[in-house]
Amino acid sequence: MIFLFVKFVESLPDESVKALFDLYLTSQGCVLLLILKQHLKDMYGFTDRLYNIASLLLQMISFTVYII
Repeated sequence: MIFLFVKFVESLPDESVKALFDLYLTSQGCVLLLILKQHLKDMYGFTDRLYNIASLLLQMISFTVYII
C-alpha cells in the first residue's frame, strides 16, 4: 500500500507535491487546535457557547484594530 502511494507521489509534478505537503501541514495544525480546544474545555469547563462568545469578541477586537 505504501509502495503504491510513494509511486503515485513520485509521478506528480513538484508543485503538486508541495501543494499536497502544504495541505498536510495545514490539516495537522487544524487537528492540533481542535485537540487544544477539547483539552481546554475538559480542563477548565469551557463550553461551546462560551467559546463562541470569546471567539466573536476576539474577532471584534481584531476588526477594530484593523480599522484603526
